[in-house]
Amino acid sequence: MPPKKKTKLDDSHVGEPTYTYVNEEAIDENLRCSYICFEPLVYPVTHDKCGHSFCRSCIEKTDYRCPCCSAGTQNEYANVKARMILNPLGSLRVQCSDCQKQMDRGDFEQHKPNCPVKCPQGCGEDVPRSKVTEHNATVCLNVQVPCTAKELGCTDIILRRNLQIHIQECKYEQSRWIIEPLKQEVISLRQHVEQLDDQYQQSLNELNKKYETILQQLPNNVSNLMGDTEHVACGSEDDIEIWNVSTGTRVKVLKGLTNYIYSIIQLSDGTLVSASNDYTIRLWNIETGECTKVHAGHTSYVYCVIQLANGTIASGSHDETICI
Repeated sequence: MPPKKKTKLDDSHVGEPTYTYVNEEAIDENLRCSYICFEPLVYPVTHDKCGHSFCRSCIEKTDYRCPCCSAGTQNEYANVKARMILNPLGSLRVQCSDCQKQMDRGDFEQHKPNCPVKCPQGCGEDVPRSKVTEHNATVCLNVQVPCTAKELGCTDIILRRNLQIHIQECKYEQSRWIIEPLKQEVISLRQHVEQLDDQYQQSLNELNKKYETILQQLPNNVSNLMGDTEHVACGSEDDIEIWNVSTGTRVKVLKGLTNYIYSIIQLSDGTLVSASNDYTIRLWNIETGECTKVHAGHTSYVYCVIQLANGTIASGSHDETICI
């Protein structure tokens, strides 16, 4: 049998602690890997044909070819379940390669995350391996951290060991008693403004809905024709209609509009003027039915139009302007 090795590595990842056996020479031969590594079995399997036991990783490296009987397939190997083998294997004494602590091999997996290591930042503390990240984030004095007044505007990065000194000198931290209440007041005001804005938007939407409803219920605009008690001019969705009041018949239609008419007036010279949903003011010749002029000075619906005392036309629009 070849010389026994002094070290047995487990299945840990690189960088994790390993172990060596205590008094390895006294370990029972029946607990060793047969004819492959000759070391104490790890995750042992037994060959059904010849009865020899091997480490699982060892027999996998031979493609399951037994070194004793030169035969075997993967299906011919079974995990060892006998307590008379597993219990002694778990009770083998081992020593951690990092902290030198001795324990039963069966307890080593539980020991690995708690095995103390020196702080990687060089603060000198021994830290459980699984707690290194937490140690760096909350305890280690050699880690650089932001100032406690970062949210107030301080951009300094300091070693944690110097943080208290910095806090005593930091102008932002020393002004916290002034800045913090003001900051909270700004946050409160911002929230209040957002609430008011939501209320405004909700009210505006409700008003727009009411406005649309009212518009749908409004009758077509009607204007009496000056000097003519028999006829009226009516605005419809896209034209102006001249009606005979006595007979109830339509006598003329003025076309050329593209949208709903909100207002109609007649000027002193007999010209009709219409205010429309197409953002325009239009002048009409009643006799010929032609549109003689178009004014497009508004950027939204034109609701009303009047003639001023000096003969000038004024119009009001949804764009909140009056055009003369």
